[in-house]
Amino acid sequence: MEVDFLTENLTEYLSLLGKIIPAHSQIPVLSSVMLEVTASDFVLSATDLEFGIRITTPCKIVGTGGVLVPGRQFVEILSSLTREKAKLKQEKDQVVLTAGSGSFKFQALPRDDFPRLYEEKGDKMGEYNPSQFQNIFSKLIFAVSQDESRPHLTGIYVVKKEGSTDYVATDGYRLSLKRVKDKIVTGETEGMILSPRLISEGLSLKGQNISLYVHKTGNQAILESGGALLVGRLIEGQYPDYDKVVPKELKTSIKLDREELLRLLKVTSVFARENANIINCNVTLGALHLQVDSSSLGEAESKIDGEQVGDDNHIAFNVKFLLDFLRSVDGKTVTLQISSPFEPALFTTDDDPDFFHVIMPVRVQE
Repeated sequence: MEVDFLTENLTEYLSLLGKIIPAHSQIPVLSSVMLEVTASDFVLSATDLEFGIRITTPCKIVGTGGVLVPGRQFVEILSSLTREKAKLKQEKDQVVLTAGSGSFKFQALPRDDFPRLYEEKGDKMGEYNPSQFQNIFSKLIFAVSQDESRPHLTGIYVVKKEGSTDYVATDGYRLSLKRVKDKIVTGETEGMILSPRLISEGLSLKGQNISLYVHKTGNQAILESGGALLVGRLIEGQYPDYDKVVPKELKTSIKLDREELLRLLKVTSVFARENANIINCNVTLGALHLQVDSSSLGEAESKIDGEQVGDDNHIAFNVKFLLDFLRSVDGKTVTLQISSPFEPALFTTDDDPDFFHVIMPVRVQE
């Protein structure tokens, strides 16, 4: 095996590659990166069995073959080589990496026991440009459940509806829904739950379109962009009827400046931390009043003026959920809509009419 390549072609993918390789693994091959030179490509692969990555880079092929090398060390060395012409050559049980004035010899292992990342890509379900991918999934990923006892809530649900595709995330306390009318998802799907790790790492892909493939028989989903191919599992289970959660009859609405609301909540959350993160919200006289009582600190109050429509109303939230939402959106204004202190509240933004965020209230004593 022998190949010549430019290290700069790998730079944008090395951090992804490094994150997958475990520092210590009971399965030695998982601590390795697989290097392969085929008749047409130079390929680097890594996996932890739950998630995998395959990087293909332009190269000049001298000889084909494949080996395993110590993963973290190999990635660390490559990351330190910027804009270098590099040569990789197998010499018996070693792989020699030469770049600039440096030469690095790595112990090599046979690739036979390295897990196969995927059998086939499966069906192409859709293609996103980078801004579409960011706009959809960055508003969902924070609402995914961390509770492994409810695995169907630990992923992002994608389902085609008539005239649109819905992307949904919920942990049972809050829900994010992005409704996309563009025909991004073209494949037939009755609904699938994508791994949040696949999406999270996919959000770091920049510059080129991102294609989504699904291989249901293999229970896998694949994201491909440029020279990177990410492999994650599909999550099994029945996703809940999320439409029932989105409130329809709302008595109170107030439009607020997003950055000012975020600033006030950050300050008020200092007191809320001592009060189970509970913050009281009172909509009256064209303003939102924020109030926290803390037995150990005292009381915090603040007010933000807005555009109120409908009745005066009040509700209490976990302030962390409010902060997560406001940090994930970009609009100049957000609108809070309330029915009662005991029913879910709806949040929307001025820049994205097809995005809806629902937060369950916290019940407090009057």
